Amino acid sequence: MKFFFVFITLVFPLITFANNCNQFVQKSKSLKEIKHILRSSEYELNAYDFEKLTLDDLKKYFLSEFIKAEDKLNTIINNQSLPSFNNTLLALEKLDLELNRAHTLLSHIDMTNQSPDTTALIELFEKLYQQLSDKQKFSQTLFKRIEAVYQKQQIKKTLDNESFKLLKDAYENFQKSGINLPKEQQTRLSVIEKNLTDLSKEFEQNILKHKKEIVFYLDESEVDGIPDYVLKSASELAEKIPGHAKYLFSPQFGNSGMVTAYATSPEVRLKAYLATEKLAQDGVFNNTSIVYEIIKLRHEKAQILGKENYAELSISDKMAKSEKNVLTFLETLRDVSRPYAIKEKELLLNFYNELTQKNESNIPMSDRAYYGRLFSEKLDNFDTEMVRPYFEMNNTLTVVFDLVEKLYQVKFIKVNIPTSHPDVYAYRVYDQKTESDIGLFYFDPYARPEKNGGAWSMGRKLPVLNTNSILCFKSRFMLVFFFSLSKLEQLLLTFIL
Repeated sequence: MKFFFVFITLVFPLITFANNCNQFVQKSKSLKEIKHILRSSEYELNAYDFEKLTLDDLKKYFLSEFIKAEDKLNTIINNQSLPSFNNTLLALEKLDLELNRAHTLLSHIDMTNQSPDTTALIELFEKLYQQLSDKQKFSQTLFKRIEAVYQKQQIKKTLDNESFKLLKDAYENFQKSGINLPKEQQTRLSVIEKNLTDLSKEFEQNILKHKKEIVFYLDESEVDGIPDYVLKSASELAEKIPGHAKYLFSPQFGNSGMVTAYATSPEVRLKAYLATEKLAQDGVFNNTSIVYEIIKLRHEKAQILGKENYAELSISDKMAKSEKNVLTFLETLRDVSRPYAIKEKELLLNFYNELTQKNESNIPMSDRAYYGRLFSEKLDNFDTEMVRPYFEMNNTLTVVFDLVEKLYQVKFIKVNIPTSHPDVYAYRVYDQKTESDIGLFYFDPYARPEKNGGAWSMGRKLPVLNTNSILCFKSRFMLVFFFSLSKLEQLLLTFIL
């Protein structure tokens, strides 16, 4: 529900691709027809019309792109011409473009309309992509071509900053990926990368599956203190599953935390806490062993690549540059923050003991959200529920758009194009400075069982040649919001200090 700040922070520039597996027509199409649908459209900014595509269509499309990409990679590697930025770096970047587009589409489908079929298709894509990636990053011939371009003395004068960064990153990434390692170590690195990808996917799936299984119900006598809008949504959810109590709560729909924060009954708060405290930590969805295996494989990968540990490997290309810098920053932050944290903890504990007429040394975990909220409201003299009427969703969206338009000189224009669901709003994003379109923004506020929670962005780089035949980029992103909002006539958002 932290809509206001999340939206302001991340809203520009945005693009998404609308997908809805349930709306796909089931007519078989030729590859030519599929590509025509994907690459041309009657809608704003060539928005893809996914109502005309099935998962089988997308599978047929991206398998053809893999075959084409492998042929192009072989052409680049075996090119007999002298290596240049255009025939090597730019060619590699173009090669990756269609695969990135396909992966973006498939990933978005999997996150917004997840099913066993979409997940299986993503896994197949990632398997094929890794095979192609291994062929590229362990090719000595390709590395020598990139190295030859990188070592040219005049290269900086002929390339703009973005293009030179592409060249520099490609050269350094080859070295970091183990291009100079013996064949057996390269093979082991490939196995490690595959295992890490599989484990990460399993980790995410365990969390999603467990969230869907965690459900608890409350009846009328147990919901005192919980805001009416939360109860309205929980009641609508419960109506879909007859034979249970009146109100349904689940982390899948983002409403379980409202019970621990607002329910006046300590027994009800404990019930909600116990239902959700061990998310993916026990039973068939236990991620503990997966975490240990990921740590083990990352450590092995780092040592193969000549680093002492994974932290050293990970930080090497980041702004902090070294583990020591990171630890120094964290320790400084800890030393500065700790006295204030201790003082606030004491004040909160005193507040808790005063209200409950107890003399505890710690606040029970199930009560911390509830008393923390009460303490914050007293300390700041601010009640989030009191200001909710001022944050009606459509009005808030308009104000946020106005703010972003003033800060970044972009405009949001509502458009009527195919979307992933009837509840989704689509907007054209227009750059007033350059008088050109940036992309499309899709606002998806409602919870659905097949939709993942949270907000995420997915980018794709669109390489184009400018008038000097130099590579430049136009970045487009996708951001999807998740709210467990009941479809009331008036939707009110929560403002978080």
